[in-house]
Order: sequence, then C-alpha cells, then structure tokens
Amino acid sequence: MKLPEDVRQLLARRFQSKHREWLIGDPGEVQWPLEVPLGIPTEQAALRQVDGVRAWVSAWQGWQGVGTLSWCERRWKALGAQRLPEKLALRGPEDVAMWIGESALWERAQSRYRALIARWPVLAQQLPRYFDVLADYSDADFRRLAEMLAWINSNPKSNLYPRQIPVAGADSKWLDSRKGIISDLIGTLQGDPTGERDFFWRCGLRAQPQLMRMRVLDPDLRAHFGGLGDISAPCEEVASIGIRPKNVFVVENLQTGLDFLLLFSDAGRVVVEVDGSQHFAEDGKPSLARYADMVAADRDLRLAGYEVYRFGANELTGHGSAERIEAFFRRLLRKHAVLPGACSAE
Repeated sequence: MKLPEDVRQLLARRFQSKHREWLIGDPGEVQWPLEVPLGIPTEQAALRQVDGVRAWVSAWQGWQGVGTLSWCERRWKALGAQRLPEKLALRGPEDVAMWIGESALWERAQSRYRALIARWPVLAQQLPRYFDVLADYSDADFRRLAEMLAWINSNPKSNLYPRQIPVAGADSKWLDSRKGIISDLIGTLQGDPTGERDFFWRCGLRAQPQLMRMRVLDPDLRAHFGGLGDISAPCEEVASIGIRPKNVFVVENLQTGLDFLLLFSDAGRVVVEVDGSQHFAEDGKPSLARYADMVAADRDLRLAGYEVYRFGANELTGHGSAERIEAFFRRLLRKHAVLPGACSAE
C-alpha cells in the first residue's frame, strides 16, 4: 500500500532517471498518462493490518494534489464492501514535477530547451544532456550562452581571442568553465558532433600562447636580456632567442626548488627528489603500497637513463643541512664537469 509520501518518493526517483527523456518529449520513451498503482491489498493482507489499511484509505481521502485519483470497490467475504484507492494518473512531466516540488526547475528547463531548439532544431537530441544547465543557469548566464553559440556559429573561423568576442559579460573566467558545453553544441551545429574536441580549433578561436618562465642565473647571459633575470615568454619565442646555455635546471616546485631535473651539456640527466612521509606512509602509518609506488617510479627513471638521487626530508632541516646540501651539489657538478676537480667525498 502506497501512501502519498511513498508516491512522492517513487516519482522523485522516476523524475531523476527520466527527466532528460521527458524534455525531448519522445512518445516512444514513456506513455502518458503515467499511472501509479497504489497497492490494493488482498483481503487476507487487509485482515492482518486493519489499522494500516484504515490509515492508508484515510490518507488518500484527505489528499489534495495534482493528478487523477481512481477508486475501486472490493466486496470481501469478511470485511464486506470497501471503497479503496486504486491508482493515481499523471498527465505529463509537469504533474510529476509538481508532485516532487520541482515545478519551477522543470518549467525553466523546458522553456529554455524550447527556445534553443526553435532557433537550432539540430540541438534537440543534444540539449537534454545539459538539463542542469538549462534548469540552473541564471537568466544572464543563459543569455550569454545563447549569444556565444550564435556568434561562434556565424563566425566559425574568426581567429579571435575569446575575450574579443562581442558578448557582454563573457569574460575569460566565465568562458573557462563552459568550454565543454560550447564546444559540444558548436560541434553539433557544425554537423560534426564526434569530431575534433579541442575548444579553440572547433570554435575557430585563437588560444593564448603557452608561456615558459625562465630564470637566467648566469650574469653574462642576463646581459643578453638587458639585465633581466626572470622572463616569461611564449615557447616559440624562447626557442628563437639564440642562446645555448651549458646547463639547465627544470624545477618542479618554484618556491622551494625541490624535486628537480638537471640537464647537463654532456647529455647527463639527473633527477633530485626529496622524500617526505607521503612517499612511504598513508594516514600516518607505514604503507608498503606507497613505498612500492615510489621504488617502481625510481626504477622507471633509471631505466630511462636518468641518474636519481634522493634526499630524506629531515636532511634539509636542522644543524648542518645547508653544508650537507652544498657538499652534495659540489660533488655532483664536479662529476659532470661543471665545476673543476674530481668528484670526491667532502
């Protein structure tokens, strides 16, 4: 026996699983009206729970809501004639949404869906994937999305930067979180929904150049750049400056300089890593799995031709740490002939 609250929960689950199909309105997916049987008990079941049956009938007698409630009569041997709630019929998704308190959400999504497919019918099958966008975007964001689609569709090879597109409020921050949906819908509008997925290529826009940040440590090389020691420029421009440094340090952590790669002029490749507890422990406890991952990565680096040197994190703190690190790098640089002298223990 389904009480009104049971029906509400059932309809909420149905809405969650079917709302995208309902948005398309494909009659092959679901037939309306949607009928919900209310679970009339047998007489034997009713005899075992007379109070429950009475409460169930009373709940539906007092119910007021959307849908058509059907009643039937049962003539039972022991209980006599009983008028019982049989089923609830709902006319369409609007009724389901009203039952579960999502009328505003459904109406907003449906209205925006209809507005977009009236403009671009080819999006009819694609848009339900973005039900949450249709339902949850503010009016301003939905307007920007529609204007962005219209402009890109009309200017497929503009070669402009995104910020140059004449859509009010569509700045880089707004666009970054919406590249996926714009690229997807533009692909459908262009008749190529499964083709190239890169946002800039698909939309005919120009991407910002990838910048390389470079610190020039050699004073003589700095003079080549007018004294600049910290430079950020597109990779192509950095490649064209014409300098040939003898040694390059590729640093993973800009602030600490820890965990980095050294590229020496003799093709020597050296990885220096600092191991904290995260390399061998999990939740403060030793972890064989974490340690196995670390040593496996170590082997891979060595087999790829890298020299690997590891520091324990405690070696970099406390008394004598600076001297310890300096001594190591002096020996390393001598080994690779960057500093004069033989590599020996200090």
